[in-house]
Amino acid sequence: MLIHMIAAFAAFGVLPLANAAVAYVFELDAQRQNVSISGKAGVLRACRFPRQVELANASFDGSALIVSATEYVPVRALLLCDRNPVDLRRIPSSAGSLVDVNIEHGLYLTVDVVSASPLSFLVTVARIGSSRNIMNIPGAYHSTLPLTKLQEYGFSYDESRARGKVSPDGNYVAPNGEIDCSAHAYPGVWDIKTVACASRKA
Repeated sequence: MLIHMIAAFAAFGVLPLANAAVAYVFELDAQRQNVSISGKAGVLRACRFPRQVELANASFDGSALIVSATEYVPVRALLLCDRNPVDLRRIPSSAGSLVDVNIEHGLYLTVDVVSASPLSFLVTVARIGSSRNIMNIPGAYHSTLPLTKLQEYGFSYDESRARGKVSPDGNYVAPNGEIDCSAHAYPGVWDIKTVACASRKA
């Protein structure tokens, strides 16, 4: 199990789509409404958004460019953009703040602040087009649980150190971005297929 988890995240840079985040550099202009896509040969293309965006973060598998807490654009659409603004795809605003998306496997990952003191977070792993959390384990956000219970399951999250990620094969999630498969890791690495904390089974 441990070998499969590590290999799933190590596949980044090996799979065709996974190469996208490594092969391209995305840079917003001062108005935050245009993005340039650069590769080894220099600037490949410049694309326009229909309005200002907040950021330009490539997804872990390289299939998408995340431009706000609820919006993203497929990288393939950017590589084919013309003079018209590119269409932004949106996740439900109730799902949290978008940190990763895996288009090929139809998954996205969001984080939610659950406590301000100490600052702690929970995540949602959902299918594109839905806001229902497919994970039901400690560390996952569920609106049916009381806030006090949710706060018990919160964990620290520092995006400057690591962003939450979905493995390129769509089988695993690292909620806080750390590929920590040790038995005592929290939140650890989650197995999407078995809806369980894979790191604790390893």
